[in-house]
Amino acid sequence: MKIYNDHNLYILGAGFSYEANMPLMSTFITELKKAYNWYPKDSYARDSIEAILKFRQLSTSSAYRVNLDLDNIEDLFSLAATDGYESIKLLRTGLCATLEYCKKTAKRPTYSVNIRDDVPYLNAKLEGLDDGMGGRKKINIDSYDYISSVLSGIGQQKNDQISSIISFNYDTILEDSLESIGQDYTYCLKEKVRDIGKLDKTPLVKLHGSMNWLNNGKEIRIKSFDKILEDKNTPFIIPPIWTKSSSDVTNTLWGNALELISSATRIIIIGFSLPKTDLFFRYLLASGLQENISLQHIYIVNPNYSEIEDDVNDLFANNKTKELVHSIPNDTTRIFIGSKFNDLINRPFDERIDSFTR
Repeated sequence: MKIYNDHNLYILGAGFSYEANMPLMSTFITELKKAYNWYPKDSYARDSIEAILKFRQLSTSSAYRVNLDLDNIEDLFSLAATDGYESIKLLRTGLCATLEYCKKTAKRPTYSVNIRDDVPYLNAKLEGLDDGMGGRKKINIDSYDYISSVLSGIGQQKNDQISSIISFNYDTILEDSLESIGQDYTYCLKEKVRDIGKLDKTPLVKLHGSMNWLNNGKEIRIKSFDKILEDKNTPFIIPPIWTKSSSDVTNTLWGNALELISSATRIIIIGFSLPKTDLFFRYLLASGLQENISLQHIYIVNPNYSEIEDDVNDLFANNKTKELVHSIPNDTTRIFIGSKFNDLINRPFDERIDSFTR
């Protein structure tokens, strides 16, 4: 058994990507309708989105008899789980096609940053050189590029610092930014994480699959979603339904997530509502924390924390664990430009950075 003194585990929910124009479950149908009109007629993406809309229309009678919110994608997919393979296959593709539309039509938030020297991993466009104040430079950077630099530890990681990520998101907002800053990562699809400290890439465990994963029957391959659409394939995602299937891939993912939780010094939960209905995550968290001898703090970042406070208290009912839980009622792009939060998670600003404005 090993004690980790500086392992940050970030657990990301839909709220993490919200400011990159990704929809929440409750707003998904609205964005889906926009995506339908955005894609060309007779395209596979549009056909798959149309399948969701048709299924939603056919399901209205069910909503009259049972309390279902058909504007909530989770309720819709749970109902579709009983409707056969082909329906779920199209719905998976339509869901990811909607995310791709949101990504490609987004106006990404940026930071304006004063730096003392070049910060190569931010890959930013210089707006001004010497400003007459000690040689500082002003640059504009994509906010998620900078956030990804903090989450992965690039540019600030010391020998004893470890960073890992568990994501419940299908989108590739985080991966796009990690690639933009030149940070290697691994989905941990095949290998089992035995010693988190020996990995030379940032572990990114996506428990619900990803829109750029393709299951060829033998293994998961990584392909762009555009290519998946072009080939009329179905991305490997596990929809937000009450029946979650088990496979070698999902078992490996959940096993690796368990390992990350059990070795974390700090757990930072961003944009995840911790719903009572997600029993899988509750059991995973409970099992991982049971084995954890390194845990010092749990930070929950959510701008609507008051709305989830009861669920948080229910989840962390144990008094000893509850003492470690801290609420951060803020949004994703705002918390990382304040030195207070960065100091809390022991990931201070890169010393070459002077100040941020958003």
